[in-house]
Amino acid sequence: MKKIILFDSKRGTTKEIAYQIVSKMNTPSDISAIDRISSKELDSYDIIILGAPAYAGNLRKQTKNFLSENIATLTEKRLLLFSLGLQFNPDEITKQINELFPKELMNHAEMNVFFLAEK
Repeated sequence: MKKIILFDSKRGTTKEIAYQIVSKMNTPSDISAIDRISSKELDSYDIIILGAPAYAGNLRKQTKNFLSENIATLTEKRLLLFSLGLQFNPDEITKQINELFPKELMNHAEMNVFFLAEK
């Protein structure tokens, strides 16, 4: 099964987590920023792990655009999501996990993880 870890990263933290995930995987996996992969390339993967930062509880515009343009492909694949932010309140973290990504992706994803980012 061909895997890829995709990420959006403004300050580098999401990118760092994506690379840590790749380093811990026991099978070869590709890695790419979301703005460096085409829809056609995305089709060739069986498993997609996608990470994006949350800013004020929202995804960045480029992430929203990527998800919108590729939602059909993403919902055909095994999908795992991760996000990160500076949220410390457990209730708000749960809310953010459930509301950050589009509902269609949330309902399809096998896992959604939130990482607490350091400043």
